[in-house]
Amino acid sequence: SARDQADGDRIIPADGGTVIDTVTYEGLTPGVEYTLEGELYDKATGQGTGITGSTTFTPDQSSGTVEVTFTIPVGFAGTSLVVFEYLYDPDSTLVAEHADIDDEAQTVVVEAYVPAIGTSARDQADGDRIIPADGGTVIDTVTYEGLTPGVEYTLEGELYDKATGQGTGITGSTTFTPDQSSGTVEVTFTIPVGFAGTSLVVFEYLYDPDSTLVAEHADIDDEAQTVVVEAYVPAIGTSARDQADGDRIIPADGGTVIDTVTYEGLTPGVEYTLEGVMVEKPSGKRTSIEGFAIFTPETSSGTVEVKFRVPSGHAGKTLVVFEYLYDADGNLVTEHADINDEAQTITVLSVTPERPSLPTTGSSDAYVPIALTGAALLIALGVAAMLVTRRKQYQK
Repeated sequence: SARDQADGDRIIPADGGTVIDTVTYEGLTPGVEYTLEGELYDKATGQGTGITGSTTFTPDQSSGTVEVTFTIPVGFAGTSLVVFEYLYDPDSTLVAEHADIDDEAQTVVVEAYVPAIGTSARDQADGDRIIPADGGTVIDTVTYEGLTPGVEYTLEGELYDKATGQGTGITGSTTFTPDQSSGTVEVTFTIPVGFAGTSLVVFEYLYDPDSTLVAEHADIDDEAQTVVVEAYVPAIGTSARDQADGDRIIPADGGTVIDTVTYEGLTPGVEYTLEGVMVEKPSGKRTSIEGFAIFTPETSSGTVEVKFRVPSGHAGKTLVVFEYLYDADGNLVTEHADINDEAQTITVLSVTPERPSLPTTGSSDAYVPIALTGAALLIALGVAAMLVTRRKQYQK
């Protein structure tokens, strides 16, 4: 009567186990040494498996029981095995046997492997399930069980869009040969630019050497298989300067201002338009000084320049650059309009009034005021003399 040593039944795990065959004997000669030799046979083919066991014993009585142990290795999953036993005397003469391929009491069943896989996806960079907007690398750890050790398997995976349920074309695969029926293996996926704001789910498919699908894990709602690609969050900052010398002061009669706009969170390959205007500080009054730039970023962050021509007429003014970023549909996606931002502020110098020049000593022009003063004095004296003469005539 054969049984699984682990739990006493006749079912052996797919990876193998130990079978104890309890042999009942009778009619033996007490005190004589006997040898029991057994082998497990494949019930389906009737052929020996090479799995053997034996024991030597000397009975005290003519009847009794003795146990023979068989160790079933990996490689017999899904097989029914029958114990055949042969009893030999001290002269190695076969004295009894039990070899019935249909004896249920002598039969043990090795469970078939039932391949199954589960997955857990993570960001390679930091181990979480959030991927940067520009993309990244996902490592999917696949836990498997029920595989046949020593057999080559292939895992093929694809990332699916959770919202649509459609494949993205982002694939990964690996080929491996397990040492045991259960374990883990990793599949790598590279997420390119273009999936910002998307939730992606890993689907995995396991194939045997004949390319037969033996297991899959494709659950669109499985959180452990899901990674989230962050959405872009557009933002800009600016730094204005005088084109002539790089400072933030321009001449009273005007000049050219270059505003370097630093952006982040933009979608590569999408056309954007920067529109800028200069406003007066502190009033915030908009001027007619404008600039713009159309560009298509290759990466989500970078810089672009906007040029402003400041004409005459703004002497003594403080001007601040306001920038507005629009997408290809004309939608405002972000702005930088801070009246108090020093990096955006340009000072236009005031006009310096001209001072009248004084005549130099020795110049003929220097005597003109003196002559005029003398003439005025002579006129005054003449008028006074005339008045005195008239008064004397009146007194006579």
